[in-house]
Amino acid sequence: MEEIIRLCLGEITKSGKDESLAREILSAILESKGSRLDYLTIAERIGVSHITVKDYLNVLERGRLIYVLHAWDVSKKAHAIGRQKKIIFQNPFASYITS
Repeated sequence: MEEIIRLCLGEITKSGKDESLAREILSAILESKGSRLDYLTIAERIGVSHITVKDYLNVLERGRLIYVLHAWDVSKKAHAIGRQKKIIFQNPFASYITS
């Protein structure tokens, strides 16, 4: 288990990101319990900019820890930019990373 956690956190470190901030972002996502979120909501919860949150979520998504489902605008047949997103954990051990 510890080895899997180290692999996941290694992706964050390789990207030059702060491991503790990544843990805070993951904790905020876990606390949402599957509700839709936006970058600003997470940023306000942990006290960073929404741009930082977006950057970290991109790193976490590239590392296959999470998957960000963007809202879809049916009438425009495109992603609804700025609307809340659903963030899904791809790795079943992601909750252990935050502890």
